[in-house]
Amino acid sequence: MFDIGFWELGLIALLSLVIVGPQRLPDAIRTTLSWWRKAKQTASDVGNKLESELGLEELNSEVQQLKQPLHSPKVRPRASRSHLVSTEPQHNAQVQPSKEST
Repeated sequence: MFDIGFWELGLIALLSLVIVGPQRLPDAIRTTLSWWRKAKQTASDVGNKLESELGLEELNSEVQQLKQPLHSPKVRPRASRSHLVSTEPQHNAQVQPSKEST
């Protein structure tokens, strides 16, 4: 998530030891982890609340139901041939008005 490597973690641990001191370091770690857990729990609660308020589960299920017939190999749309224009000259001549009749 933060892309922190081994050396970065070592540097953080060394700085923490120097700044906080060896006696208070375990309490500082516990406090930091407690804050981290509370922040994660709050973020999770907010996400769950938003999901329930917006009805995302219902929308996702409806979308899946609508996608099923599209992916089914049994259902294939039939092309309407009424809108097709013939490319043969004899058929196009009947559609175009002749210049002689005007």
